[in-house]
Amino acid sequence: MSESTSRPGRPRGWLFVIPAIIILALILNGLDPAARRARLYFLDAHRTRLAVETRNLSLVGSLEERSKQVLEELMLGPIGYSLQPLFKQDARLGTVMHRGSRLTVELTIPDPAGLDVSFRLIRSAFEKTISASVPGAGALDLYVNGNPAIR
Repeated sequence: MSESTSRPGRPRGWLFVIPAIIILALILNGLDPAARRARLYFLDAHRTRLAVETRNLSLVGSLEERSKQVLEELMLGPIGYSLQPLFKQDARLGTVMHRGSRLTVELTIPDPAGLDVSFRLIRSAFEKTISASVPGAGALDLYVNGNPAIR
């Protein structure tokens, strides 16, 4: 008998298990597992600076859909106890549109004068969150109650 014949009692199907596991891992995690991590910027405990919180999000869909998903998480507030939400009042996320190299985001804030932090800090939280979590979103055009927000 020659050496090339298969040996009895030695299953060769295990050779297909390893590539199957690799393909399954790529399907579940994508090519870049870090793409599932979103970096959200909230206020620190003193509400004077921004601090980052990392969350695992399954960001799928168009750039607009991914941006909206990240911003909805931002509006929900932080999970950790050491960070503070951006808004103490009821603020709502409106339309999120991507046109050209600009991301347009609409916010509804019932009492903009009643904000207890600088709006520049809130705007910075939105900009940093988008740029860190949704690559390619471009420049942010933020509208509050239908009016362009200050830079």
